[in-house]
Amino acid sequence: MMPVAAFVGIEASFAPSRSARVISVVASSHNLPKAMANPALTEDAVSPGAVAWVLTSTAFVFLMTAGLGFFYGGLVRDTNIINTMMMSVVSMGIVTLTWVVFGFSWAFGDNGSTGFGMFVGNFDYSLWMDLDMKMWGDSGLPALVFAAFQMTFAIISSAIISGSLVERMRFSAYCIMLALWSLLIYAPLCHWVWGPGGWIGEMGALDFAGGTVVHISSGVSGLVAGGILGPRRHVEKDLGPANVPFVILGGCLLWFGWLGFNGGSALSVTDGVAARAVATTFVASASSMLTWLAFERVLKGKATSVGASVGAVAGKVWWWQGCFSWIFNRFHRSSISLSSKGKCHTMSKIGPCCTCDEGVLMCSS
Repeated sequence: MMPVAAFVGIEASFAPSRSARVISVVASSHNLPKAMANPALTEDAVSPGAVAWVLTSTAFVFLMTAGLGFFYGGLVRDTNIINTMMMSVVSMGIVTLTWVVFGFSWAFGDNGSTGFGMFVGNFDYSLWMDLDMKMWGDSGLPALVFAAFQMTFAIISSAIISGSLVERMRFSAYCIMLALWSLLIYAPLCHWVWGPGGWIGEMGALDFAGGTVVHISSGVSGLVAGGILGPRRHVEKDLGPANVPFVILGGCLLWFGWLGFNGGSALSVTDGVAARAVATTFVASASSMLTWLAFERVLKGKATSVGASVGAVAGKVWWWQGCFSWIFNRFHRSSISLSSKGKCHTMSKIGPCCTCDEGVLMCSS
């Protein structure tokens, strides 16, 4: 998540988009009464195409964590490759359990839109209770499919932090930090942005595939943790990447998985949003990779394979962030406004990406 290279930044994790160019600012499942939020699973309610696509995307995003292990492992000294890779792999085990036990419920449980409910969900979905044989709102997805897809986001978010901690932290201490971070940092932040009643989401926050939930949370946490731990000890000189093939392999796996990271966040295959997300992910990564290589050639005299891999990953994270920064500035500087339910109120043009039409923020690529 890094978006991350988000394609269209609007609460995509909750409901399918209304058309190829429309995504509701507040997903319908947010506003459903609790009794209606998870209706019984029926054949008519399930969207087979959406289920197949989101399950495939879940596997894609899960593979990203392994790719991240290769990517990080290739960049460190050869004596720390295995430990660095395990810092990513172990998140698959630890965060899976924390997400099942409490994480998903704290992130997506409905605890009201005032008071404590603005900051964290409830315990209704602990141990994934009330999810089996239930639908997730009107998304066309079984609740367990949605929970599993979101779990892969929690896993990769936790693993991203390890890049700031390699060669600086004992593995046992890292495992404890991983469990606590996934519960006390990621789950509440996920609720703030994507959960029902979350205070950031209620302000009209735009986050299609995790630019805030995944990348800001892990990036800021990694920065703080690295600052607390300080520089690596006993490193006399920069030895450079120890295993360049691992870096290339990791970068390619991340590119592959990111197609599901962004495309899967549409939660649908019938409205064109997933197709646009996948297409723009390809273009963004390719453009960023070539730009990075060009700068390396100019500044260092030669382009490198590590630079190509890093550039491609950077493109997937940042390409849509500039558009959203522009949108947020417009929200605060112009007549565009959002109500407490996230509905916009004017027909004004909102930057190069979005317009407001009858209370719905409409965005295109």
